[in-house]
Amino acid sequence: MLLPVRMRFYIVVIAVFAVLSIVYFYWPPVLWFLIILLPVAVLGFYDIFQTKSNVLRNYPVWGHIRYIFRHGSTIAIIGDHFFE
Repeated sequence: MLLPVRMRFYIVVIAVFAVLSIVYFYWPPVLWFLIILLPVAVLGFYDIFQTKSNVLRNYPVWGHIRYIFRHGSTIAIIGDHFFE
């Protein structure tokens, strides 16, 4: 049985930050990855605790990609192939 997406998000975020903490001792420049990972993690936690959109709450971060494909004017045609 698959875990819910929210639970998988928690596990992935904790695992990535744990790996970064371990790798940091051997290669300190790995902290530059936090420039990308930290905002994505914050966005995901915001999505989980907000109450306006069920899509964003149930599919943190991926829900934003869905909305970009759905409401973007130039890539709406491409989005129709993936989400419809």
